[in-house]
Amino acid sequence: SDLVSGMMQGFVIFLTAYHLKWIMFGLVICNVIGWMGVLATYMFTLSYGLFASAKDHMLPKLFQKHNKFNAPYNLIILQGIVTIILATLYVFIPNVNAAYWLIEAVVAVVGGLRYLFLFAAAIRLRYSHPDVHRSMRIPGGKVWGMNLISGVAFIMTAFSVIMTFVPPNEFDIGNAYVYISSLIIDAHLCLAACLSGLLQRVGLSTGNAH
Repeated sequence: SDLVSGMMQGFVIFLTAYHLKWIMFGLVICNVIGWMGVLATYMFTLSYGLFASAKDHMLPKLFQKHNKFNAPYNLIILQGIVTIILATLYVFIPNVNAAYWLIEAVVAVVGGLRYLFLFAAAIRLRYSHPDVHRSMRIPGGKVWGMNLISGVAFIMTAFSVIMTFVPPNEFDIGNAYVYISSLIIDAHLCLAACLSGLLQRVGLSTGNAH
């Protein structure tokens, strides 16, 4: 089995054991339709999420441009370029499982860093802006509620991010140092992008204050 088609291989084994292999064609069609929906969701939500940051002056003005349908075409083009670059991993890495795992590891690290900032900000804002009206609150107050829940979530997310840097033993991922270095570089690029947006926003606020 492999990571790319492992789910369908699992269906084949299960249905063959119960003499229901004829259902496989319908499951394949449903799986394709489902993944097309997931792909469409990723295509639009990523671009529009960054578009919201661009309109909030946390990205260069180049990414604030949109067409008459309010579609951020520059961000969509950038997303396509990044996708093509990631897709080339399947060309340069002969092991399909290794290429797929590396892409998933990059997504896990970048997504994990985002949640680390989210949980840390939740705790920080509860103390720095306690009087702000919030539509939802965690029961238990600051200590047993916010600190405990967000703290545990932060620790578990950090553990998941750290474990992502451990090369898997199930298949050949290639040189372990290259694998770890790739994830570190991707993480630094993500942090650099976030920091540049924050600095741009701080500079804009400072300029407006003066």
